[in-house]
Amino acid sequence: MSITGHPLKDSTPNQPVDIKLLYTFNGPNAHQTVRLINEVAQQLCASIHIDKIKIDDNEVATKYHFHGSPTVLVNNHDIDPLHPDDSKISFQSRMYGQSGVPKRKMIFEAIQHALNINKLP
Repeated sequence: MSITGHPLKDSTPNQPVDIKLLYTFNGPNAHQTVRLINEVAQQLCASIHIDKIKIDDNEVATKYHFHGSPTVLVNNHDIDPLHPDDSKISFQSRMYGQSGVPKRKMIFEAIQHALNINKLP
């Protein structure tokens, strides 16, 4: 643990974690998801870069393996460890359990894992 009390403060790499938020025009949970991502990044003292990508056709949906709005990719990996990569493309609202917003813990673990990967030589 660092002197500041933030466990990752001194070990955060210079390279920001790449986050893609995939959403549809009428997806109601994108803004709340971005806010949650920013809160978790601040908690981890992580430098992040968020690309908000509007999914409006099958070509873009296929390119990003879009499974509903919102989908969050951290370093190009879906944050839901239980979500199969071969799931069908969907333009529906995505559900994370009973909510349309990913769980804080899911985002936290994905960003923390990315920070650890980014530190490797």
